[in-house]
Amino acid sequence: MRCPSDIRASISINSTALVNWTEPVALDNSNLAPQVTVSPPGISPPHIFNETTLVVYTAIDASGNERQCSFRVILEDNLGPMVVYCPPDQSITATQMNTLLTWNDPKFKDNSNTPLVIRCSHQSGTQFYWGTWNVHCTAFDNNPDNNPAVCQFTLRIKPKKCPALTPPKDGAMACDDWMFGRFCSPFCNNKTDFAQPLPTSIWACGAKGFWLPPIRWPDCTKVYNPNEVRMAMDLHYYYGDCTTPEAQAQIQQNFIKLLNESQFQDACRDPSLKDKCIAENVKVTCSLVDSVTSRKKRAIDEGDHHSRTRRSLVPRTTINLVIVVSLDGIEANDTKESQIMIGEEGIKIAKDISSQIKNAVDNGNLSLTINGTVFIADKQSLNISDPKRFCTRGQTLKGEYCLNCTAGTYLNKTLGTCEDCPIGTYQELDAQERCMTCPQRTSTTESRTDNSSSCLGN
Repeated sequence: MRCPSDIRASISINSTALVNWTEPVALDNSNLAPQVTVSPPGISPPHIFNETTLVVYTAIDASGNERQCSFRVILEDNLGPMVVYCPPDQSITATQMNTLLTWNDPKFKDNSNTPLVIRCSHQSGTQFYWGTWNVHCTAFDNNPDNNPAVCQFTLRIKPKKCPALTPPKDGAMACDDWMFGRFCSPFCNNKTDFAQPLPTSIWACGAKGFWLPPIRWPDCTKVYNPNEVRMAMDLHYYYGDCTTPEAQAQIQQNFIKLLNESQFQDACRDPSLKDKCIAENVKVTCSLVDSVTSRKKRAIDEGDHHSRTRRSLVPRTTINLVIVVSLDGIEANDTKESQIMIGEEGIKIAKDISSQIKNAVDNGNLSLTINGTVFIADKQSLNISDPKRFCTRGQTLKGEYCLNCTAGTYLNKTLGTCEDCPIGTYQELDAQERCMTCPQRTSTTESRTDNSSSCLGN
């Protein structure tokens, strides 16, 4: 009697294998068929096995002689695990930058019914930041040659969307795409600038859908050169009577004539500045000031000195004026650099004028003769302020150049700054010094409104 060789069979998904074989035949020299039994009892081909089994055939003849043969049915797990359940993808709008997320655990099964080793890239109940996260769980059975089962799902976490920002007028904006465009910055080109200071360089969209800071960024506006450079000047004259209005007017006229005939005008040699260096707001004031003289007399009968003081009042004439270097109408390109250079040239000319006037006073060239009376300039009294740039109406000075206050804003003349038109007002034009009030029973919903159509009824 001869049994088949060991049989290897792959188990199916239900952890069993159907195996077929040829049963051994027992022969005996008595020509009587021996009695054959099998273990496990009752097994016969084809048979469904659920585990590796030793099959033994035993033959016994009439004389009680016994002979056995056997083979093994070896069950092999050649199928990897399978995914029974995989969580679905999730899209979440989060109100915070990091959010705790949960999901039902993936489920796997294997034909071997042995415990599986499951490894996941992320665990349920973990904090996740804004972004796209791929979660994958892998199940391994006890056969390293089998392919593992993989469950993969995606978590998309995004903040609440902020309203779209509009680039500044005549400018641009840049936003950070890495964080869903949640950080934006405004920019102006080399021909424009912000007339109002930026509260920050970056606007950030908060998790709840609001931009921070909550105020809008300003618009860009064209850069202009300063309209003029000004210096204040004070000069005292002693002697001479200027108490009458006629005398004061004559002093004013003579001083301007004297100033214009001096080297004052030599500082404005550039043809573009011809007739643009002028003296404005010339004011003449008169006063009497103490003149104190002392005489010393030696006493004949005393060895000490006695001082006798005599006081007298002398007239003093004060001339106050503003020296202006007008820069209006000077041609240049419209870049910031060119506009700055025009202002710098105006400052240089003003300083030259200041130097020329000081020389004229030191040399006695600014003494006045009024009705035969000589007014002598007090050299020590000359005071000329540092030159300053000034802008035209409705403009603010930013460093070395001027900017129009944009529509929706106005120039605060006291502070020299552009301010937002408050709620209930608007301004449709650039370079204005006041805002327009909405009609009765209407108002705007926000400040810096640049159109009358935004005045809405209550």
